[in-house]
Amino acid sequence: MKFNWKIPQGLKSHYQSELTQYAGALRAGHLQQAWGHLERAHILGQAYPKEHTCVHWKML
Repeated sequence: MKFNWKIPQGLKSHYQSELTQYAGALRAGHLQQAWGHLERAHILGQAYPKEHTCVHWKML
């Protein structure tokens, strides 16, 4: 099994954008919108253990 330890820079910027938008929506109390951003970040980071675990932690 191969692990992808480093997320590619082009993908990382989209992943980070989703997390930033998640945080803003959460602060504003828009919980459904915040969850949608976490779902997208989850998909983007799915193949990368660090990013994938980070999103799961936030989802808890």
